[in-house]
Order: sequence, then structure tokens, then C-alpha cells
Amino acid sequence: MFTLTILLAVSFALGVTTDSNQQNDEYVFYVGKNGTRLDDCLFEFRPCDKIQTVIFKYDDLSSYLIKLDNSMHDLDLGYIIENIKIKIALHGTEKTVLKLFNDTQLLENIQIKAHDLTLDITDVKLENFLRGSYNELTNVKIVRGEGQTAINQISIISGIDFKTLLDKVTIDGELKDGLEPLFQIGKLTQFTLNNSLIKNIRIIGQEYDQAIMRIDNLNSDSLVTIENTVISDTQSDSPNSQLILVQFSNPIVITPTTKPVLIIKGSTFQNSNHLSSIDNINAVVKLVDVKPELFKFINNTFNNVKSIEENEKDYEIMIYLTQGYTAGDVIPRFAGFLYNHNIKPIIIYEFGSTIPKFIFPGSYEYLTINSNSGTISCTKYDEDYNDEIKTLSCAMIIIRGQDSIDQLRLSKRSIEIEGEFSEIDLRTDGQLITFLGSNHIAASNQITFRPSVGSQPNDSLFRVTNGGELNLDSIQVTRIRSFIGAEEIPIVSVVPESGKYGQITSIPGILILTNSIISGTGSFSEKWSGKGINEICNLNYAPLIVGSSTGTVTLIGTTVTQSEGAGIYVYGGAQLSIDSTSTLISNGERVGSSLSGMQTHVVCNGIDASGYPITTSVEINSNALPSYSTNQETWVFADSFKECNSIIITPGGNIVGRIAPQATSGSITIKSNESGSKTVQTTVTGNNLNPCDRILFLEVRNQYGQTILSQNLNESSSNAAGAQWEGIDKFSLELPSSSFTDATSESKFSLRVVEYRKESQYDWVDASLNFDEQASPTEEEQQSNSSEKKR
Repeated sequence: MFTLTILLAVSFALGVTTDSNQQNDEYVFYVGKNGTRLDDCLFEFRPCDKIQTVIFKYDDLSSYLIKLDNSMHDLDLGYIIENIKIKIALHGTEKTVLKLFNDTQLLENIQIKAHDLTLDITDVKLENFLRGSYNELTNVKIVRGEGQTAINQISIISGIDFKTLLDKVTIDGELKDGLEPLFQIGKLTQFTLNNSLIKNIRIIGQEYDQAIMRIDNLNSDSLVTIENTVISDTQSDSPNSQLILVQFSNPIVITPTTKPVLIIKGSTFQNSNHLSSIDNINAVVKLVDVKPELFKFINNTFNNVKSIEENEKDYEIMIYLTQGYTAGDVIPRFAGFLYNHNIKPIIIYEFGSTIPKFIFPGSYEYLTINSNSGTISCTKYDEDYNDEIKTLSCAMIIIRGQDSIDQLRLSKRSIEIEGEFSEIDLRTDGQLITFLGSNHIAASNQITFRPSVGSQPNDSLFRVTNGGELNLDSIQVTRIRSFIGAEEIPIVSVVPESGKYGQITSIPGILILTNSIISGTGSFSEKWSGKGINEICNLNYAPLIVGSSTGTVTLIGTTVTQSEGAGIYVYGGAQLSIDSTSTLISNGERVGSSLSGMQTHVVCNGIDASGYPITTSVEINSNALPSYSTNQETWVFADSFKECNSIIITPGGNIVGRIAPQATSGSITIKSNESGSKTVQTTVTGNNLNPCDRILFLEVRNQYGQTILSQNLNESSSNAAGAQWEGIDKFSLELPSSSFTDATSESKFSLRVVEYRKESQYDWVDASLNFDEQASPTEEEQQSNSSEKKR
């Protein structure tokens, strides 16, 4: 047996150099199939026959670096003396095979490193390594029984209080029937699995909580890390199988400096198959009795498809929280989370509760779409993209596809957009979705809505149904009149799930528009020019926004403008609220009509789908109505006789319902012809005289305070037509002459315009009286006219 002194002498005499990887006290030895016990093991051309020979020859060393040739070698752990501190590094080649056996004795403070070889662990379970021991495998393929025995016939590691580093390790179970987890870890100081591939592992039997990796009593002194590793195509006969099962040790005191003891980063878990469970909820990764601060999942991918019947009770991750934490505390522990194809939420049980809660990782709540830099324009749901998306329709295809998993409805989704888009159908229905402009400037995030031919007024670009919530934030949406009738398709509507407008629902949809612009393509003179009052007063024509069925519509800092018809139409129990920073302007301008100057910002009708009245609410701050400050016109058509509870909030107090009409001046002209017959016409100017959606009367009284007539402005009197309008604030009306038989130049009359059933609201104004009498022709004029006829 060589002594350390002889080894040093030989090394210097023969010029033996240390390996570039060797430590200060680590000497390089060689072992090969042509080696012998008699060789000194110090040179590649004079190798020893076995690893044990090196250790036996140089037993007074504490560190060995042994290079193995490309043949099969054995390491008998029985040669390692108990309670002796020793380091062994074994470096092989691509074809080197190292067999490990005889692990029956307890080993403490032992370090074994294996690099660049195939490790055959035969019947070994690494369970006798004690505190201070360290195993390191780098670029190693692990097999058992030359690949003929299931790799998990027994566990590879079943240990307590030692460190393990597995880097670039490959384990292929070839789906052979195994009985135990690959790794059983308890109170381990450190376990690291990096850049590795584990696949085709199969566990048979029906044992509860089977797992590929099982960790018990993970405490604050431990650290388990899985990074850049793929675990795929595993199988289990148990309905309660996991890939990873972690039981945390408690109590662990959490301080501001507490770091995670379980980190899973950049790894993929896919195609984990197990017997479907009928009754039990199960997950691929299960964390038990955990405090959120103790784990972190970063940029991982989960894609596990069940091999037998797809089971709705199977999830990717299940977490049982310890006392004092809620499901919301878990969300920050996940970053860059990805699912492929089959999305399942994270299922969480709070302490003491048997009712699960569900969350989705942030990456599935947020999608980013860029019309300029995006590359993905999908036409069907084939992948769970969340960035590099080019079109909004693709984003909605993804979300609707993911929505096939019901729990996703519990999660609010956010779509951040940048650029210009052209879309025809983005119905969000029962989803909880926010469309957010990337730079919070509406004009730079534009959606052009081009209704398709065949679209019906009940269609829309965005549609919110029962329980849905749509937020448009910093977005500009413009409806294009691309064909006759396209203007009748709303940009956004809140409707019941059945699509039947006005139908009442107990779970109303919610629409919130923030700092956005909702626009049509401007005045539509050909629609109104030359039309009668009935057509001009088609108030709910072509709205940009529709709210019905007890749905709520809220505008904050939003502009609604340039609608060909109504800006907003609410009915059937809907609720509309518009704040002081919003603006309603230039909607439904009746250009070219007799009511030129009229607009339709908001129209309300409290009627449900069955024709029954239901209170519909409108609340608008007057600052949102520039027309109010200009001429006291709100252009809000909402009144109590149609079950509309309308309030306009002004600095001087609230305006309830429509503002009462008020005549400000008037004249009465009495014409008499040669036969003595009379015609009487009045001309009235005033404020808020618009006749649409209400019944207006003109009342006239004499100097004695007696009301001598009340004339409906929209009905004819005898053979006379109704009121003839000259804009929104002036009309003329022929009155019955019988009411003015005794009128003289000394007579005095006053008049007012009143709304049906609201007479007490209005003031009288004096009317000027004019006579236009046509005198009878003289005898000379009659002879002249007769001569002209003869000619």
C-alpha cells in the first residue's frame, strides 16, 4: 500500500500534473479495463483495474479525482470507511458505465461526484448518506439493472440531511412498472435538479398520494430547486397520483428576510397521466400546509393530458394553505406561468375550509396585442398565446377557447392593445374583460368597426351578457357606415344571454367606459332631409351604445360623438351613469330636416321585452352636455311617463325628467279676405320646444285670463296641418278662427307651450297681435279685371 509520502515523491519525480478540475488536495487517478492492481493508477497508460483499488492503495487521502475509460466500472460503497470524511470525483466519457452497489452502511460527510457517464444504480437506494454528505451528478444518464429493471423499482434517493445536485441528468423509465417515487426527500438540506429530463416513469398500485418526487417536512433550513427541467409522459394507476408532493414543516416563522425553500423555475411538466378520479380532487403538483412566502414558481409550463377519461376534478396545482393566509396571497408566488392547450386554474384550500378557491396565474389574465409588431393572427383556438398577438379577434378566439374550462369565468381578463385594428365581432358575452390602451391615449389605440352585410340591429362589435363585465379603457372605437343599414349596428350592447333585448336578468351585464372615444361617422342628412316629424322623431335609431335588461352602463372621462342616430339607448331596466369628465356631443344631428339643430345624446324607454313597464335609470352630470351650457338643451330623452328615472346634475340643482318647454315670444296674425273669412296663424319661439317623444300643446288665453284654446302641435285643426317647424326653437301653427271672432286691435292675448299632464310647469308670454285684412276691390278695379279677362 502506497503512503501519501511515496505518492508525492512519485508525482514530482515523474512530473505528474494535476487536472484542471482538481482541487488543491485532489489527485488525478486513472481506472481502465486494461488496468491492474499492481499499477500506480497515476497515468492514463498505467491505470488501475477498479475504483476500489485506488481508494485501497491511497487510503490516507481524503480527496480523489478518478478518470474512467469508456468501459464498465463498479463502485462498491462498502469500501468507503464509515465516519471518514472523503471526496470522490468520477469522470467518464460518453460510453462510460458506472455501477453503484452495496450501500448498506451509514455514510457521513461523504461527497461523491459523477460526471459524463451512465450511472447504473443496480439495487441501490441512496438512503444511508447522513449529515454533511453530498452527491453531485452532472451530464449523467441514470439506469437500473442495465436498463432491464424499472428505474423506480425502488427510489433513487430516499434520504435525510444531505445535499444533492443533479445537473443535465437524464432518467428514462421506458414505462416499466415501478413501485416507488424516484426521489423521497425528508428534511433535506439541499436538493437541486437543473437542466434535466425525466420521462416515461410509471408507478403501479393504488396507494394514496403516489408521486414521482415526494418531499416531507420541508423546513426553513432546506432548499429544493427545480430549474430548466422537463418531466413528461408519466403514468400511474392511482387516482391520487402527483408528479410532486411537498409537505411543509410547521411552524416556520416568517420574517422580512424569509426566502423560499421551494423554487420551480423555467421547467415543463407535461403529459402526466393517471387513473381518473371520480370523487377526489387531485393535482399534478400538491403543496400541503404551506405559507406562500416559502415557495416560488417562475416561468413554468404545464400541459398534462389525462390518459383515460378526462376528469374535471384534475388540476395542475393544488395548494393547502396554513393558518392566516388567503387565496389572494398565493397569486404573487407565480410569475410567467404558462399552460399549453388545456388550462386549469390553481386550486387552493384555505386553512380549515373544505370549499376550494380558484386562481389563474397572471400570464393568463393578461394578453398583449400589437397590430404593428404582433405576428399571430389565429382563426381557431390551437394555443394559449398571451403575447405577439396581432388581432383582437385572435385574442377573443383564445379567451373563448380557454373559457371552455368553466373556472376561467372567475378570472378577470385584460387585453392591452396598441395600434390600429379593424374588427367586426368581439362579443365578450359573459366574460370579465378589460381592453386597455397601451399608452392611455385613446386616439392612438383605435378600433374600426365595419359591420358585415347581413348584420342585424341586435348584433354589435362588443356584447355583454348575463354576469359579464366589459371595460374599455383608453380606446377609440369608430363605427363605419360601410353599407346602407350599417349605422344601425351598435358598437357595444348589454343584453341578456338569450340575446332578447329588454329581457330581465338577475345577473346583469356591466359596461364601463373610461377615457375612451366612441364614435360614428357623423351627420346623416339623407336620413332626415325632407322627412316628416314621425320619422325625424325616430329617437332610438342607430345608437352607438345600447344598455338593456337591468344592465349597467358607466361613462368616466369618455366621449360619445358623431352617431348617425342616438348616442346611447337604455331601456328594459338598464342603469346609465355619466360623470362630469365625459362628453356627449354631435349625436343624431337632424341636418337638413325641419328640426335642424336637434340631437339625440341619450334615449330612454322603460319597457321590458314583454311590453311591461320597468324603471330604467339615467344619471348625467350636466358638464358632460355642452349643449346644456349653450342653449339649455340636454338632448336627453328620458321621462317618467316612460318609466325613466332621469336626473341631470347641475350646479343649480338636479333636473328630474326632461326640461319643460318654455315659449319666450309669440305672435298671432289674423288674416281676413274679401269675403270676410278669417285665418289665424301663430308663430312661437322658445326653449326646449322639441316635440319628439312627448305631446305638446299650445295654449292661448285672452286679456281676461280665460284659456280660449289648447291645440296639439302634432295634430291638424280642421283642414290645417300641425305645427310647421323652423328648427328646434321656432314653429308656426294655424289656429281655429272661431276662437278669434271678436278680436280687435285692442285685444290682448298670451300663450304658452305645455307638455301633456305637466301644465303647471310653464309660464305665459304675451303675444303680439297683427291684422292682415284684404279690402274688397273698387268698381274701377273690377272693370279693369273684366277687361283683362276678355283679352
